[in-house]
Amino acid sequence: MEVDSHRYLAGPSWHGWTLDVGLRAFDVKIRTQDGRMVARLPRVYGNAAGAVRVRPTCCLRWRARPARGAESPIRGDFPKKLRLAIDAQDSKQRQRTFRLIARAAQASGFEAATTAAEHLVERGRGIDEAACWP
Repeated sequence: MEVDSHRYLAGPSWHGWTLDVGLRAFDVKIRTQDGRMVARLPRVYGNAAGAVRVRPTCCLRWRARPARGAESPIRGDFPKKLRLAIDAQDSKQRQRTFRLIARAAQASGFEAATTAAEHLVERGRGIDEAACWP
């Protein structure tokens, strides 16, 4: 959806829904018409380019269609070495990696989850459940 010429993406599962938007000084809250919270995103001011989106949701969407990873809007948000490692994985490994990163992102934030995953890749370790949940 577009608010003040900035795009806010709640996630692909809400496509076609009529959603309500609440603007606050520092965030944008998106809810269904019956009041369920869909997303809380940081509010953007000025001439910021791109769209603001819920990253773990997009990560799960990329996991659902791993072969279409190059088309994903979130692909560029992953660190380069992690992105290359994910590209080299087979479809099953890729789905598992996205699931683990999405879970870690929900707990610790997207930046922390992808930075930790990239750290594992740089050290030659696999991205597995034990490494993601210390």
